Amino acid sequence: MSTGTEERATLTLTIEGGSFNDMSLGRMGEVFNLLGDIAGKGSTLIKKSSHTITIREGYPGSACEQMPEPSGGENA
Repeated sequence: MSTGTEERATLTLTIEGGSFNDMSLGRMGEVFNLLGDIAGKGSTLIKKSSHTITIREGYPGSACEQMPEPSGGENA
């Protein structure tokens, strides 16, 4: 049954044996950037708790597109 809305994928990352709250802000930024890259352009943070981060893709199919090349950093 179509409701007139398009389905968008959600990506959930769960950490066990630790907590996102124990990570530095820099490390959390890296996690959010990676999930955002995977979810695609326009992705939206849905939930952030001490053990779970959930992101919704920006538009239907955006999580299926090729991820952008790394912009540099420690391993570049």
